[in-house]
Parts: sequence; C-alpha cells; structure tokens
Amino acid sequence: MRSTLLLLATDPDVLIDVANAARAAGYLVAPGRYHEPGIDALTRTQARVALVHVMHDAANAVAFAGLASHLGTQHFLFARRDASPEERARTAAVSARATAPLLEYDEAAALIQEMERQRSPD
Repeated sequence: MRSTLLLLATDPDVLIDVANAARAAGYLVAPGRYHEPGIDALTRTQARVALVHVMHDAANAVAFAGLASHLGTQHFLFARRDASPEERARTAAVSARATAPLLEYDEAAALIQEMERQRSPD
C-alpha cells in the first residue's frame, strides 16, 4: 500500500469508480461517510492524500483546506471532463477560489495517475 487516500464524493458512481482505480494503484481508500463533513473525515482517517469531488461541500470549504495543510495532507479537487452543466458551473466556481489543484479526467485510472504525478514525495 502506498498510503491512505481520503475520497470525498457525493455521487456513488463517481465514488466507486475512483475508489476502484485508487485501490488498483495501491492506495488504502477511506471514503467519506454519508453526510460526513470533510473536516471530520480528514480527522478520522488521517490520510496522506485527499481527493475531493467538486460537488462535495469540502471542495469549497476553507476549513477543510486549512486542516489538510495543517495535517500535512495533500489534497486535490477533481471533476469529470464530460460533466453535466451543473457540475461544470460548480467546477468553474470552485476552481476560481481553490488553493488545491483541480484535476479533470475522462477515466478514473488517468485521474489517479495525474494525482500521483502532481504529488510531492511523502
């Protein structure tokens, strides 16, 4: 196992797809619990890396970004390239304010590879 990866997504299909790709890449995946705030999930898991879907509340939360930085957790936002118009609008709004890198992807395995490329070594 490479490290623990916190995965926050509100869409179960996105969660399953990305979790499977992360596990295949050797990560121990800790998904957020149903309606669990991002900062609670981050505290609970003590993950080394966090992937937050743009539609999750933590994607837009200053407290989440601050806690991640304090804990030494690298975090990334992610969104599908072929997302719905609602998700595209949310992606634009979140990325304009975010301090975390935004990764757009077509396939979950490519998302994990891009995240690994941008991660700094533990």
